[in-house]
Amino acid sequence: SATGTLPQATVVDLRGTNVGWSLTGQLEDFAQGTNTIANSNLAWTPSAAKVSGSGAVTAGAAADLGDTRTLCSAVSGSSAGTFTCDAGLKLNIPDSVAPGEYAATLTLTLA
Repeated sequence: SATGTLPQATVVDLRGTNVGWSLTGQLEDFAQGTNTIANSNLAWTPSAAKVSGSGAVTAGAAADLGDTRTLCSAVSGSSAGTFTCDAGLKLNIPDSVAPGEYAATLTLTLA
């Protein structure tokens, strides 16, 4: 297994509507040629903090990234401000995986 951290993302909500938002992540499978490591082998433990503003932020649940997961969110009525979101990462690599350099894309979506 290997551990690391997700680079910090900053969400700034200055829309003035306070309608809420969520920052989610979706990971594709790791690949090297025809060899793959399933995306569900990577898990994150999100954390979040308010930098400024009147809103509040909540970190998503610890989970594997085999499906779209919430990194952090702010509920309607409490989303105005500046917030940081990041996560600890843990990759479990099965012993049946061929050696080599594997790559995957993590897509973050703010909605």
